[in-house]
Amino acid sequence: MRIKIIILVAISFSLSVSLFAIDTNLRVYEKKDILHGRYIKFSPLPLLELEPTFQLGYEYPTGKIRIQHEIGYTGLFNPVYGVSLNFDFNETTSAGIKVRTTFKFPLKTNKPNRPLKYFGIDVMYKYLTWTQKDISVQRMGSYWQFMDVTTEKNVAAIHFIYGINGFVSQLNNIVSDSYFGMGLRYKQLTSNLPDDVNENLYPWWDEMDGMMISIMAGFKFGFGI
Repeated sequence: MRIKIIILVAISFSLSVSLFAIDTNLRVYEKKDILHGRYIKFSPLPLLELEPTFQLGYEYPTGKIRIQHEIGYTGLFNPVYGVSLNFDFNETTSAGIKVRTTFKFPLKTNKPNRPLKYFGIDVMYKYLTWTQKDISVQRMGSYWQFMDVTTEKNVAAIHFIYGINGFVSQLNNIVSDSYFGMGLRYKQLTSNLPDDVNENLYPWWDEMDGMMISIMAGFKFGFGI
């Protein structure tokens, strides 16, 4: 009788351990499913832009879509400004913010170990202000004056994108997100220069403002949480 009880206890313990292991594996498996996972995202490419941005994001599922929110700090840190515009970074202050939200619509049912292809709508807003100190400007075409010139830039954009999410390391739940798309971008620049100053202190890439066609591409890394 004791032997039967011991055997039953052993079988029950083995089944309990097996069920616990299966449940644990399923939880890990579910956590590493790109379609349902939650990720902290980092974008390396904005650090290389003309106006570099340190940008972080958070992506999560909701219903049948995924939503990604990003926020970044931007400024005039690129040496291109110093070379092309003779910017003195010691005499220039800048600060700005960039926010964007992406709505991702998976194109088909995703398997945990397969890349997730999606169609997305990306909405972005960027604000940047910089002040150049003791700039020499010509007033009324007759005399020169030193003044601090502050410029403000507002940029808004919407893009329709196609992207692919895939595992960089499924074991560590690290993913990549590559995408490209087209859309519209609106840019507005204003400064405190007096009306009688005809000089343009904007960089060449900001000579065009207003509404324009825009193309975007990039990639991000995501870390599962």
